[in-house]
Amino acid sequence: MENKQLKSKYILQDVDKKTIELLKKSNLLRPLIKNFLINNLIQDINLSKAEIDNEYSNFYDKNSLNDSTNLNKYLEFYGIKEEDLRHQILLPLKILKFSKDIFQNKVDAYFLRRKESLDRYTYNVLRLDNHDLASELYFQLQEKESDFAKLSYEHSIDSNIFPNGVAGPTTLNKTHPKIVEVLRKSTPGILIEPFKVERWWLIIKLIERNQATLDLQNSKLMFLELFDKYIEEETNLALKEELNYLK
Repeated sequence: MENKQLKSKYILQDVDKKTIELLKKSNLLRPLIKNFLINNLIQDINLSKAEIDNEYSNFYDKNSLNDSTNLNKYLEFYGIKEEDLRHQILLPLKILKFSKDIFQNKVDAYFLRRKESLDRYTYNVLRLDNHDLASELYFQLQEKESDFAKLSYEHSIDSNIFPNGVAGPTTLNKTHPKIVEVLRKSTPGILIEPFKVERWWLIIKLIERNQATLDLQNSKLMFLELFDKYIEEETNLALKEELNYLK
């Protein structure tokens, strides 16, 4: 980061004590310092006219702000000027550009560490509330007397969440660790015997495992995650400096 010096001393030197106390009570001190640091980092990032126009157009279209009445209502609601709004609109793209400039030599290694959690799985699943039923349904599936779609509709607790007894394609980031372990060891097309997760019994069959690649979407995600980690560390340091300064 040698070419991007953060000037954090001292952000709060011109803020009166009453405002600082209000920021503390509202848990806004950290966000204030974090936003200051971010804006300090990206202040020299330049965007082309085409990039700027595209960001504005997408945001205004998405939020129905092309009408002056709607735009004014939006600005009044948030208590900002259009100049502030335009700064906010361009901020994510500037952060991404900054991240690409700074973390280009780290993104490949970081992706390899994150890859397993980015792989996407599609699988059949039945969640049941007793072992005997799970064993019976497992037998029906094994003998091809029925299928996941039918049994999910008739018996599965998750029939409304996973129509036809199919989950995904999805990452396993928010999945129970035991299910994650089973899926990562599974072979597509092989029915897994009923196993217990907390108070439930599950029958699972992996349909497909899609290995994550460093494509455009994942590349963007990696750059932003690296930026988040960096800015959180810098915020920790700056916040400590500020609090010491205020003593």
